Amino acid sequence: MPGSPTDLDESARKKRAAVVLYTQGVVFSFTLGMLLILVPLYILSLGYDVAGLGLIISAQGLFQVILRLLGGAFADRVGERWVILSSFASLLVGSLLMAAFETLAPMVVAQLLIGASRAIYWTSSQSYGSRIDEAHASQTMGRFFGSGSAGQLVGTFFGGVAAGTIGYSAGFLVGAGLCAASMLTVVFMPDLPRKAVMSLRAILAPVPRAFRSRVTILPAIMGFGTSIIAALVSSVLQAFFVDEGYSEQTIGTLRALHSLGAVISGFAFGVMLARMGQRLMYATVLVGNGAFLALLVVTGDGFWATLLVMFVLGMVFNGGRVLYAGMTADLSTPEQRGVFMAVLGIYWAAAQLIGPAVFGVIGIIFSIEAALVAAGTAVLAAGLLTPLLYRLFASPSEKAPA
Repeated sequence: MPGSPTDLDESARKKRAAVVLYTQGVVFSFTLGMLLILVPLYILSLGYDVAGLGLIISAQGLFQVILRLLGGAFADRVGERWVILSSFASLLVGSLLMAAFETLAPMVVAQLLIGASRAIYWTSSQSYGSRIDEAHASQTMGRFFGSGSAGQLVGTFFGGVAAGTIGYSAGFLVGAGLCAASMLTVVFMPDLPRKAVMSLRAILAPVPRAFRSRVTILPAIMGFGTSIIAALVSSVLQAFFVDEGYSEQTIGTLRALHSLGAVISGFAFGVMLARMGQRLMYATVLVGNGAFLALLVVTGDGFWATLLVMFVLGMVFNGGRVLYAGMTADLSTPEQRGVFMAVLGIYWAAAQLIGPAVFGVIGIIFSIEAALVAAGTAVLAAGLLTPLLYRLFASPSEKAPA
């Protein structure tokens, strides 16, 4: 009965769950934004070339690939809150290692822990967020990623300022402190009801089918393509900006504008999807991601033009991130949401592992500009092939004109 105490309790639980989730997204993304600026600039300041930078940054992709599925399975088995808590702890230790060491091995271990944190955080938080209100999962995901992008906006700007003022070690310690504070927010997360508590074996049972299913290919391509862009923005692109003569603070500002674009597209995602339809949105974000990454090579020596391109790149990047998460949620039941997020997240993680290493080597063999253009062209081509991809891999409901 509408307005009954049960209805009010359910509404209050949803509201509280959303507020805590968005708050965590802001703080986690603020910390991650700092690290995405501090880590590559720190590595470059130690004298590593773009290939070395790419290899160190790619280390975090290894645990992202390995732990995505495990994190998703445990999120479905014991609840997302414990997995999120573990994610914050892993990021805390990784930040402390970056603050304490300048040698290769500890930095690689730190990157592995940061990658582990990212792998299990995004899987579990997306699973939790998509279950808050099943009828409006895409809108919730849009607001969640939009809130996170707002945190990353401030974090990336602060990371650039910190690198040029208080120093790298102090910046990493600030990140560690924020991770410790983030762990406290887990206490306030309400449990969301599940229809059943399943065994790990039952939870993992659909994994082979998910990998074989044709309908997972579309979100897999979207996740991989968007992640390639994100990985290069956090690695090779920053080496390009350093070569162009930009200071740490200026690079932080450019990254902040990228995050601002992500904030706007995150909160506007539901409206854009309703107006454009899934297929046109799919093509637009892939084409936009590829084209605007490559365009940075042209605008790189002009600050204001580069600022504009970074802003638009942030918009199309976050559009792709939300779309991939929403498509994944549509393919799964609430009880197995974490596992499906993890299965499709492996493609995202694979791009984090492959992208910086491969395109960092291309940057050494040819040039950094060639690496950025090659990556952008590949993602752009995937977007132009959208009509063919939908004809081959879309589910029957998606094949109908939007």
